[in-house]
Amino acid sequence: MSDKEWRTHNPSGSKRVVVTKELPGGRWLEILTRADCKVEICTSTDILSAEEIEAGILMRYPAWQEKDILPFLGDNPPQGGTKYCKR
Repeated sequence: MSDKEWRTHNPSGSKRVVVTKELPGGRWLEILTRADCKVEICTSTDILSAEEIEAGILMRYPAWQEKDILPFLGDNPPQGGTKYCKR
């Protein structure tokens, strides 16, 4: 994901949402914006590996560390975090 194109919506949002594929329609983006979310959207149509997702997040948020991201890539995100995944 580090070499993929990204689009940021609502850069001043207080919460972070990473979307690995462009989603259809615009309602989801409106809802996340109203919820004060900064939305990072990978515009690539490729299927991204966990390593690519991790690299993209670390590139965009250098203060984060691998240990902060890995729990979200697993099946059980940490308390206070949520992962939605369509397989």
